[in-house]
Amino acid sequence: MIELSKRMQSVADMIQPCDAVGDIGCDHAFVSIYLIEQHRTKRVIASDVRRGPIAIAKRNIEAMNLADQIEIRMGDGLDTIVPGEVNAVVLAGMGGMLMIDILERGEEVVTRCDQLVLQPQSDIEKVRRYLAEKGYHLADEQMLIDAGKYYNLLDVRIQRMLQADECMIDLPQPDVWNGDLPQHDEQPADVAWTDKADNLDFAEDWCYMYGGSLLRKKDPVLRSWLVKQRDTTAGLIDSLSGKNTENAAKRLKTIKAEQKTICAVLKQVYSIDG
Repeated sequence: MIELSKRMQSVADMIQPCDAVGDIGCDHAFVSIYLIEQHRTKRVIASDVRRGPIAIAKRNIEAMNLADQIEIRMGDGLDTIVPGEVNAVVLAGMGGMLMIDILERGEEVVTRCDQLVLQPQSDIEKVRRYLAEKGYHLADEQMLIDAGKYYNLLDVRIQRMLQADECMIDLPQPDVWNGDLPQHDEQPADVAWTDKADNLDFAEDWCYMYGGSLLRKKDPVLRSWLVKQRDTTAGLIDSLSGKNTENAAKRLKTIKAEQKTICAVLKQVYSIDG
C-alpha cells in the first residue's frame, strides 16, 4: 500500500470517484497509484514533462502491478490528454502562474472535465481570480500544514458554473468599523469607506485573497496563517521604520496596507483584535 505525505494524501482524497483521472506533473506517480489502490478511479493517465520522474513513475507502477490501469505519458501539461478522456485532473506542487498557463492552454480538456483538484504553491489569489473569470465553480477549499509549511487545496467543479454570490462572505455595514476598514486600490490611509458597494468589494477581495470557503468556515489553519502573517508584517514594519530610503518607504507602505487587511480579516471573521 502506497504511503503519501499529508499534503498529497489530502490532494488524492479530494478527488471524487470517477472513471478516469489525469495526474499532471505526476512526479513518481504516488498519487496515481493511491487513487487506483483506493478504488477512487478505474484508470489514471499519469504525465510529466521530465524524463527522470517518468522513468521512476514507470518502475513504481510496474512494481505495484498497475500498468494496466495507470498509463504513463510524457509531455507538457494537458497536451498529454485528449479532450473527454478524463473526468478529473490533478495539478499539484507547481507555481500558480504555471498552473494558470496549463489550464488556459488546455482549456478544451478542462471544459470536458467534471473536477479539477489544484494545489498551487504560489500566486493562489491569482489562481482564484482566474477560476472566477472562467466561470469555474470553486466548490471547496482546504488549508493544511505539512512539515511546517502551509498549503491550499482547491476543489473546482467545471460543469457547475459559479453563481455571482457564491464567493461572497458577509461583512457588517461600514459604520460598524468606525473608520477601520482597510484600504484597497492604493487609496490614502485616512480614507474610510461609506458605501455598501465598497463593503461588498472588500468581501470579494478577501475571498480572492484568502479563500471564500475558508473564511465562511472560519478555518482554523487559515486563522493560524493569518496570525503568523500579522506577526511577520509587524516585524518587517519595525525593521523598515528606521530606514530613510525611497525603496524602504515604498516597501513600508505596502506592508502596512497588508497588515491592516490581515488585522481587519482577523477581527471580522475570527473576532481577534490586534
